[in-house]
Amino acid sequence: MEINPMDWLPHSFSRSPAWRMLRAEYRVHEKTRPDPSVDDEWTEVALKLIRSPGAFGPGHPVQAAFALWTREHESRWLLEARLLTAQSFDEIAAACSLSTAAVEAYHELFFHVRPRLDARDWVMAMAVRSAPMNDFAGPQPAGIWKYAAFTGGPRVLEVVLAVTLGRPLPAWKSETFLKNPPLEEAYFRTKVKFTLAVLTARSDHRLGSLVELGEQLRALAAEAGFAVSADPLLPLMGEILSALGCPGSGVSESPNRPTVGKALKKRAPRPAPVSVQPTRGESREE
Repeated sequence: MEINPMDWLPHSFSRSPAWRMLRAEYRVHEKTRPDPSVDDEWTEVALKLIRSPGAFGPGHPVQAAFALWTREHESRWLLEARLLTAQSFDEIAAACSLSTAAVEAYHELFFHVRPRLDARDWVMAMAVRSAPMNDFAGPQPAGIWKYAAFTGGPRVLEVVLAVTLGRPLPAWKSETFLKNPPLEEAYFRTKVKFTLAVLTARSDHRLGSLVELGEQLRALAAEAGFAVSADPLLPLMGEILSALGCPGSGVSESPNRPTVGKALKKRAPRPAPVSVQPTRGESREE
């Protein structure tokens, strides 16, 4: 069994959010004693789980947290996304239908990120694991939820959740639709869908299929009376599609056009995904 101490040492860039579980595995494997510079009471809890996964019994907050961690499910992804925001454990517990104690246990044992939220590169590489630097790799929608939560906060996350899960938009957003609420909401939802689809597309073929969605956006904008040219999203997305060689984007090239489209048109190699060693309960990036 190969365990890399860099996955759990305090000042390591590659320290996993689940470092306590990895440290506990190491201690069990190497039969080492506690180290006060690394271990704490939560490491001892992790050690107990490693030795006996059902040690805490049904209904215990630690057991509830462990059950979440051992399966890929939207309830786990949502909890991890909210832990990347400034929301309190109480607020997260209410939003995720969990006890505050279970939220705290999950954070301390499996997704220990809050002490490092100011370390943006580490959060992106080790906690979000789905960002521009690796072409939004990894399972979706988990990746885009965590990216939205960390970069935009709980309100952006609420909108992304509503759109990706087909749920009602939060009241603070739906209340802004005044002239023609159904049409304005349809336009807004389609705009968010389009943006997320472009971000997470894994191939030029899939990008090409987004042209039709872009045309739906333009039609909705025209029907709602929006000035398409005043909306920065549509020209930008059209430019991206055109630069990637996707037909039907409707963007004309100009010799003096700014650099975004021209830089993309060079089709530089896609950056290599960030290599992150999966821990127990995590899936390997796609």
